[in-house]
Amino acid sequence: MRSETDDMKIFRVDAAMPLVMRYLEQRLEVHEADIHPLAAVIHRAIVRGVHSNLIVDVGVRDEGDRTMVTVWNRTPSPVVTNVPRSLEDGLREVGFNPATGQYAPEFNR
Repeated sequence: MRSETDDMKIFRVDAAMPLVMRYLEQRLEVHEADIHPLAAVIHRAIVRGVHSNLIVDVGVRDEGDRTMVTVWNRTPSPVVTNVPRSLEDGLREVGFNPATGQYAPEFNR
């Protein structure tokens, strides 16, 4: 590997671009790509065999006997289900009215 950030990695592969493209084709579910003789960009591909539903963009550049491959993680952030709420909202959710200091009738037993 040559370089990396939190959501991007650059690799130099000691193989010709056609071999790298065949390798990627076997491992990615590709729906959109811009492919040219010396370069390609694969958009929002789904990585096969990964349980995390990983989505990536992949750039491939032919450098003769080797190929530069850049992978960007485009997986959406998980939806936050535990949204911070106010104390009053939490009390109302369990049937307590903070304004009156009383439980709602359906919560009284």
